[in-house]
Amino acid sequence: MSKSPVNPSRRKHLQASAKMMGFVLLFTEIEIAWGAKILGVRIWPAEDYTRITIESDKALPITQQLLTNPDRLVVDVQGMEFNSTLKDLVAKVKPNDPYVSQIRVGQFQPGMVRLVFDLKEPIKPQLFTLDPVAEYQYRMVLDLYPTTPPDPLLELIKSSARKESAIEKGNEEIDLIAQFASKKEPPKAPVAQAIPEAKEPPAKYKRLITIAIDPGHGGEDPGAIGAMGSKEKHVVLSIAKRLRDK
Repeated sequence: MSKSPVNPSRRKHLQASAKMMGFVLLFTEIEIAWGAKILGVRIWPAEDYTRITIESDKALPITQQLLTNPDRLVVDVQGMEFNSTLKDLVAKVKPNDPYVSQIRVGQFQPGMVRLVFDLKEPIKPQLFTLDPVAEYQYRMVLDLYPTTPPDPLLELIKSSARKESAIEKGNEEIDLIAQFASKKEPPKAPVAQAIPEAKEPPAKYKRLITIAIDPGHGGEDPGAIGAMGSKEKHVVLSIAKRLRDK
C-alpha cells in the first residue's frame, strides 16, 4: 500500500504553529517569573520576636531552610527579580535587633531572589502570607522567634527592678534640688530680718505613676474604615496626641 505524499505547505504550517506555541509558553513563563513587583519591605524588631514583611503585587512561592555554624536562615522567593526596594531591606536592620545581625539579598538564579538572614542566636521561624486588604497588597510575613521563649516571671522581675531603679534615681534628683533650694547666700550687711516660718522639707516620692496612652490598631492594621475613607488608626492616634498635650 503506497503512502500518500505530505503536502509541503501543510508541513511548514505545522512547524510554524509548533514554534509559535513554544514561544507563547516561554513568554508565559517569563511573565510569571518577572511579573511580580515589590511594593515595600518592612522590619520590626522586638524583645519577643522580629517581623520581616515583603509586600508585592502578586502572590509569590516561597521556600526556607535553617542552617547552622553559623546560624542563618535562607529564604528563596520565586517570581522575583532583585531591585532597589529589596536592597533597602539590608539597611533596615538595627544594631539592637535581638535576633538578626544582618541581611544579605541577591539574585540566586533568573526569576528567584535569595535572602540570607545572619542570626545572633538560634531561632524558630514562622513564615506565612497575607492576602490583599485595604491599601495593602500581597504580603510575605516572616516572624523570627527564639528557640527558648523568655521566662515571663524573670522578665517581670527585671521590669520591676528597672522601675525601682528609675524611682530611686528620681528621688535622688528631688533631694538634690531640695538641698540646692534650701541654701541661701549670707547677707552683705547685718540687717534685721523677720524670722521665716519653718517649712517642712518636700516629701520624697515613693512611687512614680506612669500613664500610658495606647491608640488601637496601626501599622498594617487600619482598623475600621469610614464612609469617606478615613481609617480608625489615624482617628485614635489623633485623639491620643490631643490627650497627651493636655
